[in-house]
Amino acid sequence: MNKYILSSFLILSASVAFAQQSKLFIEVGGSYQQSNDKQHLGNSKYSYFRKAPIIGTGLGYQLSGHSTIGIQYSHEKVSYEQNNIFTHSEGYSESSYKSNIKTNSFGVFYRYYFRDKETSKWNVFAELSPSLEKSKEFSTELNINYNAESQNTQTLTDVTINRESNSLDGSISIGSSYQISPKWALQLSLRSIVQVQHQFGELKATRYRIFEQILSNNFFSVQYQF
Repeated sequence: MNKYILSSFLILSASVAFAQQSKLFIEVGGSYQQSNDKQHLGNSKYSYFRKAPIIGTGLGYQLSGHSTIGIQYSHEKVSYEQNNIFTHSEGYSESSYKSNIKTNSFGVFYRYYFRDKETSKWNVFAELSPSLEKSKEFSTELNINYNAESQNTQTLTDVTINRESNSLDGSISIGSSYQISPKWALQLSLRSIVQVQHQFGELKATRYRIFEQILSNNFFSVQYQF
């Protein structure tokens, strides 16, 4: 009996010691963007709608009061729809475009806090995060012309695209954090203020972005330290 009590005490002591010294943390967060517009000018009607929700999670390790490293994953789904209708004396012309792009991102990150994370509630950080992105796109484009006199509909364009693509992405982000308790923190970051992206396959291309749409690339997350 004494052996079991001693073993349980040692295991409990080791667990408490690990919890106190643990530098591991987990993060969960996301962002949501939405925009839409409708216009009616003379014989033309125009409308578009776009939404882009992102969810992400990460597991990290605190190297010091200023530095952390880790791995992260995010899923983004971008939906876009655009419609144009032009009315003329013989009928009308209509064009529509719909697109859905799903992207899974797998990456690592290094984050530097400008103030000591263990002693400062408010903090500012910069982050470097290379990642591999795997995307699936499904889009359709349709253009028709309707003649009211003959009641005939002519299809001018009917295109469907279903493809996959891979890319390497490297980005620099900045953000701020607030330590609400010894284990919990809130973070808000402006992602990809500087970004380099290389896409493989038939759409092979390299893109560079610097300070593009900074305020729309915000990402809110909650951090828990074990």
